[in-house]
Amino acid sequence: MAYLHCHGCGWSQDDFWSLDGYNPLSEYSMAELRCDLFKDKIKLDQGTMTGREFVVMELKQVIARIETMKVMTDEEWQEVKYLWACPECKSNDWDID
Repeated sequence: MAYLHCHGCGWSQDDFWSLDGYNPLSEYSMAELRCDLFKDKIKLDQGTMTGREFVVMELKQVIARIETMKVMTDEEWQEVKYLWACPECKSNDWDID
């Protein structure tokens, strides 16, 4: 996994994805959400919610990660890293953690 962010403005995106590794729709994360869906209560730092509310919140976050992802894989990044400008500030000052 690699977390890409811009030093110019702080823009960032989700870690790079892979089919068999990390991705927002991994079998593990989806299996957890299926189980959470049927829980009466889930306790979070922000309070308590039903399993259904929690799953909806989590899926909205997954959708946002998918919608905002600009460079999906490390291989794609290797092809564009010297040419690609930040979508926010147009800088090319990148860091990967």
